Amino acid sequence: TPVCTPTPATWTSQYTNGYAGDRWPLKFGVTTTSPGVTDYAKTAAEMLGIASVTPATRLVLWETDGYDSTLVSSFRNGTAFNGYVMGPGYFGKTYYVWPPDPRYTAGADPTNINPSNPIQDATGKYIADWRKRFFLYPSTTAGTKGAPMDDNSRLFDTTTGNVGVRRPQNLGGSPVYYVPNYDAILKWIKNGPQTLPPSLRAGRVLYYDAIPNAIPMNWQTGLIASAATTNERFWKEYIDFVIGAGRHNRFKTLNGDSTNNTWGSNTFGTPKITPLASLTGTPKPYMAYDDVPVHPKAHGWFGPLTMLGFLSLNSDNLDYNWFAGTTYEAHTWQLKAGIRGALDDIKKNHPNDLASLNHWSSHDGYNVPRVAMSKSFDLMSNALFYPFSFNSTLGTASNEKRPYKNNATISTGNPCGFDPQNYASDIPCGDGGTNPSMGLMLCYNQFNWTGTYTGRKGATKIVILETDGVANQLINGTLGNITGGGKQWTGISNGGSAPSPANGNPAALDPALTIAWLICQDATGSHPWPTLPSYTNGTGLATAGVPAKWSGVPNASPGYSTVRNPARVHTLAFGQLFESSTTSIQKTRALEFLRNIELVGQTLPPGSTSIESYKIITGTYTERIAKIKEAMERIMQGGVQVALIE
Repeated sequence: TPVCTPTPATWTSQYTNGYAGDRWPLKFGVTTTSPGVTDYAKTAAEMLGIASVTPATRLVLWETDGYDSTLVSSFRNGTAFNGYVMGPGYFGKTYYVWPPDPRYTAGADPTNINPSNPIQDATGKYIADWRKRFFLYPSTTAGTKGAPMDDNSRLFDTTTGNVGVRRPQNLGGSPVYYVPNYDAILKWIKNGPQTLPPSLRAGRVLYYDAIPNAIPMNWQTGLIASAATTNERFWKEYIDFVIGAGRHNRFKTLNGDSTNNTWGSNTFGTPKITPLASLTGTPKPYMAYDDVPVHPKAHGWFGPLTMLGFLSLNSDNLDYNWFAGTTYEAHTWQLKAGIRGALDDIKKNHPNDLASLNHWSSHDGYNVPRVAMSKSFDLMSNALFYPFSFNSTLGTASNEKRPYKNNATISTGNPCGFDPQNYASDIPCGDGGTNPSMGLMLCYNQFNWTGTYTGRKGATKIVILETDGVANQLINGTLGNITGGGKQWTGISNGGSAPSPANGNPAALDPALTIAWLICQDATGSHPWPTLPSYTNGTGLATAGVPAKWSGVPNASPGYSTVRNPARVHTLAFGQLFESSTTSIQKTRALEFLRNIELVGQTLPPGSTSIESYKIITGTYTERIAKIKEAMERIMQGGVQVALIE
């Protein structure tokens, strides 16, 4: 069954033939099929032609028939209100329309949708008001759902300066403003247009294998029940992310930090929210007819756009990347494609050479090589795309990894009991701070031929260090003896962000330079620390002068250079930071750092001012892939033992 299909290119507006879903309401009397911004109604009063609104204003025909009323037939799509709006491109669908349809029958069950009319339940009761359908008052008991939400001030803020902004739930506080009716939202997602697939997996990463029908909840506190399954926790967390509930507040996430309805030169109403207690009349209106919230941007949309945002979250509350290693994630995929081509070249044209593949970032799990020094080139290629923990079991098709765990303590700060960090340093995706020192330590170890190491004594040693940025992390590690001779780094771990500002701080740069220098030492460690050019300084970077030797490398420590076979360290500058159009001072610092790596790495002659031009990997998608392969092939001219770190 096709899912996640975008709005067709022929849909230029909600009035184009073929559009499915409800249309945004127009002002009273407007009948155009090509509405402009000023034609849309900002309030129920504008839509219904009511010039003056009081707390008792109530139009019986509207509250009885809602969007199916003859009052609004001019902009209705088809013959009936559907309860969903289809978005452009990959937005998917949303229940959000303003004003809400007023129809909701007491005792209705929004988890049991009428198959022939999606705004009624199976018994014919109306469930058209999205506030009551998808949001509840907190219950007085844990196991029973609360009453349907009918108070705009519980959903939207009334504080001066923040009027109309979607409220957080205030979990653990008094009051808890609302509890999403997760069961109703799930049934709505699975009913009508399918904008999300029934299961989601890629690159041996499993996100969910079913969309549940319900989520066990404590309806009093808004916290998930401990019996909830992994799928149920995932879906509660995703729903919270989309609507701005749970631990996903409105700010930063989904570009939802506005406090007004003005975007560019267009204004969509002055925010105004009326508490239910302020409404009057018998019966009271379902809401104040001049209420206007701050309208959502991507909040409230269920579909590919928000799902991808959830899988690679950067918010005020959480920061993680669940993208599978096979994801076409710019620009990681281009790098992987180029490295894979280089590995194929080594396999075909350098069959007697040994290689090791090492990834690095601020995650401590990268303190072991992805593939140890060997001729396992196919395994190295696989390690670019699939979880490291499956290196030896990729032949078992059922092996999949969830990038999260359901073992965290359920609390007001984590209402799903959901640990989002089960992916770090296992799934090969771009994540974490920039710590080349960690990768260089691994390379030093992999070149060893004593103890458990499989390096080749006497072979020429080459490191190829690829980065898309400038070092910003501290490093921990101790250089000690190996039984049988030689040295190794132990206790390799990230030491935290370098002192602020982190990018290009000497505390992050000097260790990497020193470890590269160590790799290229002779067997007695007699090479002196070289004279290196000073860094260029600028606004936004830590002040840096002439690079200094890091104290973590003891004097007279051995490296791998011999008179006939000097060890080398090459660098590749990859991606957007290094494009010719980039003018950031960070670009200058990053290129100077890579130049210094090659100076201590015996790749550039003394006095060089920059790395070789063919090692700056920029351009279009295909150009970057081709440039990586070219650079690797040029570096690999001649038989060498090589360690790749990226």
